[in-house]
Amino acid sequence: MRPLKMLNFQNLRIGTRLGLAFAALVSLLILLALIGIHQLNQVVTDTDLIAHNRLPKVSLAQTIENEVNRQSRAIRTALIATDAKVVTAELEKIELSAPIITDALKQLQATIETPEGKTALVQITQARQVFKEHELELIELIKANRIEEGRKYLVNEMLGPQAHYLESVEAFAQTQKEAIDYFAAEAVQTALLGKTFMLTLAVIAIVTAALVAVATTRSITQPLNQLQTLLSDVEKTSDFSKRMTQHGRDEVGLTAQAFNQMLDAQQRAIREVNQVVAAIAAGNFDTRIQAELRGDLAAMKSAVNDSAQSIKETMGAVNGVMQSLYNGHFNVQVQAQVQGDFKVTLDRAKQATDALQTMMGDIGHVMSSVSQGDLTSRVQAQGRGDLEQLKNNINLSLDTLARTLKEINTNTQLLATQANQTSHAVEQISAGADTQTTAIRQVSTALRMSADSISEVSSNTESASYQSRESVALVRSGKEKMLQMAEVVQNIAANSQKINKISEVIESIAYRTNLLSLNAAIEAARAGEQGKGFAVVADEVGKLAISSAESTKEIALLVKQASTEAKRAVETVAGVNEDMNRIEEGAGKTDGMLQRISAAVEEQSSALQEIDVNVANLSHIAASNANASEELTATAIELAKIADNNRREVEMFSF
Repeated sequence: MRPLKMLNFQNLRIGTRLGLAFAALVSLLILLALIGIHQLNQVVTDTDLIAHNRLPKVSLAQTIENEVNRQSRAIRTALIATDAKVVTAELEKIELSAPIITDALKQLQATIETPEGKTALVQITQARQVFKEHELELIELIKANRIEEGRKYLVNEMLGPQAHYLESVEAFAQTQKEAIDYFAAEAVQTALLGKTFMLTLAVIAIVTAALVAVATTRSITQPLNQLQTLLSDVEKTSDFSKRMTQHGRDEVGLTAQAFNQMLDAQQRAIREVNQVVAAIAAGNFDTRIQAELRGDLAAMKSAVNDSAQSIKETMGAVNGVMQSLYNGHFNVQVQAQVQGDFKVTLDRAKQATDALQTMMGDIGHVMSSVSQGDLTSRVQAQGRGDLEQLKNNINLSLDTLARTLKEINTNTQLLATQANQTSHAVEQISAGADTQTTAIRQVSTALRMSADSISEVSSNTESASYQSRESVALVRSGKEKMLQMAEVVQNIAANSQKINKISEVIESIAYRTNLLSLNAAIEAARAGEQGKGFAVVADEVGKLAISSAESTKEIALLVKQASTEAKRAVETVAGVNEDMNRIEEGAGKTDGMLQRISAAVEEQSSALQEIDVNVANLSHIAASNANASEELTATAIELAKIADNNRREVEMFSF
């Protein structure tokens, strides 16, 4: 019998069960509210009577009492004060206070309804009348400046009526306070009674609600616990094959049936989602969910299929971008219509290709400018990471190349200038060598003439006595020629010194040229592959400088020897000159001296032969100097041409 009742109860809708329980609770609450409202209205009535009737009357009584005390203080102050202004001010306070008391009494007369209150109010009015009469008398004494009489009148006549006046006011206030206490006690009693009724009904409502709640809760929680257990099992095991066994016709039973249907739909959806995800994981983006789903599962189906399609389009677009980059094409258009992270991925791929296109385009433009000789262009495109490093390396390389070519251009111009100076100096040396050769030829001719003359003198020594005058003339002529020869030899010595200085200049130029070739070789080494050709030129210039230095040293050695021989020739000529002087002086003295003259002439002949040999050597040396000068001139000209060619090659670039 009991299971049948439980079954019938479970067949009721949860809303019906809760409605019945709620109706019972509402009935109890309405009864509880009515009792509470009735009791609260009684309390409100008593409270309103206290607040708006009794308390204002007590307040008016206190106002009367305060004003009486204020008048009493003003009278005492007027009797004590000696300043007329103070006395007048205190009397004005009394006049101002009187209307306040009168108004308070009028309000009390209008609101007093109880016999006790009316009797007390009559007593206040009578006591006030007596007090006012004494007060007016005392005020007249004060105004008449009869202070001493006023003080006596205050003590003997007025204190009694004043005390009676205040006592009547306090008696009235006491009646009102007693009424307040009565109504307050009545309100408390009413509140306690209402509290008792409300607590009783609240207990009944709680017990009823508990019984209904237990019955309703058990009818709901038992199948819900089963549902919760099933949900927990599904959550833990992810086994969507489990099902509810509850078969009631209430909401829980219908929920169990709907839950079983939901599990069926989810099981089908998850099975196909797994198939799609497995296909995506295997790289197959064409698999889709085909099951007929509804609601959120249909949304999930659409989302999964859309995701697979987005992945397919994204991967296709990315593969297209990668293939374009592999083929060297950086102008890639991404056409896939995707959203979210897929769009972010494609946007970043597009940004990457745009950055590569911008950077490579700028680099191509700069390299094109470099190929046309313009080294002022720089890569301006903004990049990140390795692209920024590539940009910086290219710009740094161009800066270094421009700086190196600028230094090479400067050094080349300096080398050309030095080569021109060297050529000019060598031309001067060549001109000096030609002059030296001419002078040596003249000396050689003079020496031959001197030798012929001395030979003639030697052959005719025996007839010298007969031809002394002619000998003297010949000696004089020989003396003049010897002087000329001495001048020629001195010129040869001077020219030899000049040649020596020029050789030192050539040696200095060769040394500086060698240094320039070393510097050019160093700068060519810094330039790397582009500076190899200039390194070869610098090496050849260095070799020419070394050869020029060695030739200059040989010229200097020969010039030194020529200078030594010239000095010896000068000394010999000086000796011949002295001998000729002695011949001239002794030509007319004795014939014996002719033998000595003959011997001296023979010595002079030998010396002249030696001088002639030395002059021939000087001629050969001068010729060698001329040839070396021509070679140096040709070398300097070639060096200047090489420097000029290098300068023109470097000037093809703009820095």
